[in-house]
Amino acid sequence: MVRISTTQFQGFEFSVIYDARLIFSGFFSSSDLPPEINSLNPIRDSETLAKEICSWYEDSADCQLPLPMAVSGTEFQMNIWKAIGEIPKGQTLTYTQLAKSIKRPAAVRAAGTACGKNPFSLIVPCHRVLGITSLGGYRWGVNIKKSLLKHEAIDSKSVAYL
Repeated sequence: MVRISTTQFQGFEFSVIYDARLIFSGFFSSSDLPPEINSLNPIRDSETLAKEICSWYEDSADCQLPLPMAVSGTEFQMNIWKAIGEIPKGQTLTYTQLAKSIKRPAAVRAAGTACGKNPFSLIVPCHRVLGITSLGGYRWGVNIKKSLLKHEAIDSKSVAYL
């Protein structure tokens, strides 16, 4: 049975879709599901798991995720998501640096597209990937990206457009 757990995080609604594994997470409500989740018809559950994911994000070095992730994507997407997961809290990469980090320097746009398809917001911190001259995009809205970066105490001198 697929469930949805929702809580408030930094003033935004954060939801997790799961069964025995984490299926999807992001800044959306149970009444406004992303298209790829709609067909799963998740049943509303308590906010416990969503709160646990938010706690994991806050203290990720000290704890494990409460459930394993059900990750699926192309080999390129998986490489991008793995590289994003290695960006430490408080640091950022540009889309160009991200593409270079997986030894695909010409795949900058594809790296951005893979960021946009990331199914695990907060867990795979794609908000830490920026454009060269701007914040770049964020599936859940640039205002949420900005909030997450400020929360992580990104030095605003190095990212002047925050």
